[in-house]
Amino acid sequence: MRIAIIVGNYLPKWIGGTELATRDIANHLAARGHDVHILTPLDETAPQRSVEAGVTVHRIYLPKLRFVGFPIFSLRLVALLKKIDPHIVHVQGFWMGSCGLVGKKLLKKPYVVWSQGHIPLGRKCVTTIVLRDADAVIALSDHMKEELQRMWPRDISIIPNGIDLQRFETVSQEAARSRLGIGADERIVLYVGRLDSVKGLPYLVEAINLVKQREPRAHLVLVGDGPEREKLELLVDSLGVSKYVRFVGRVEPEGVPVYLAAGDVFVLPSVREGFGIVILEAMAAELPIVATNVGGIPSIIENETNGFLVEPQDAAQIADKVSLILNSPQMKFNLSKNNREKVQKYSWDSSITALEKVYSDCLRAT
Repeated sequence: MRIAIIVGNYLPKWIGGTELATRDIANHLAARGHDVHILTPLDETAPQRSVEAGVTVHRIYLPKLRFVGFPIFSLRLVALLKKIDPHIVHVQGFWMGSCGLVGKKLLKKPYVVWSQGHIPLGRKCVTTIVLRDADAVIALSDHMKEELQRMWPRDISIIPNGIDLQRFETVSQEAARSRLGIGADERIVLYVGRLDSVKGLPYLVEAINLVKQREPRAHLVLVGDGPEREKLELLVDSLGVSKYVRFVGRVEPEGVPVYLAAGDVFVLPSVREGFGIVILEAMAAELPIVATNVGGIPSIIENETNGFLVEPQDAAQIADKVSLILNSPQMKFNLSKNNREKVQKYSWDSSITALEKVYSDCLRAT
């Protein structure tokens, strides 16, 4: 099957949940013998066309022109779709969904939308049209499915993103800490992801200030970069905890397992979150988790079984649960063990099998 996957941002410039999931979906489809093409806006860090792990990546120039830039990009993308002539078009998220819609109208190609991350309610009209006209829609969780069905009632499949578990099986905590220069007696509170306003990171910084009062060995390690970094650095300075907060910056995906192996507890303090694939990575690394009770997170985290759910924008709750884990070795062990068992069901093999069925159903219906 020839498959065209459209995504708004892609590696190597952009490293986030959607970008990593897109890479993994494409690679696994290609490994099963499909002819896979990724279509994405051009960035200055990569060639216009490349073949990566058997997947052809096409990067299309998106003019930075108000009002007309995206329509020009869309026409170029559809022209490329015509040349590729895929059996099916797969769109990652609703931002690029209009391109799938135009491809369907002009080229008669069925398209599937897999909702990744939060739903762009600010573009509700476009999102609703894409949702209505797509040949199939996939959500990552029950919560996301319900949110979409409130916008437009239709059948929606649920397929979670997967994870390659073997990436997290080779690094011990001792080796990881030695490699990263982290002391054996430090208690590492870890965040991995984009430093973005929707991630609720000021509340995590405030929480570490409270945690320090109960566990003096606690340190916060922030892995990732983004637009909120400067504000967070100012907040760290104002709270007087700069000695205990480390900004690592951008880390390539291959390096993330080392940081996860070095941690004691993983925190995701998001204000909004579609699914949070980084939670699966933390689970695979056998880390206990503290995360906010938003979006699709409760479908992954069972409170007091493999982590703790807290309310968003509540530094005190985050601090309470982090401190509880750091000071309770048996609890930490139990949460870690349960995470390793629970993450086994999130394999890419099962997710890709389900995705292939969605493709086949669409093709049979057209």
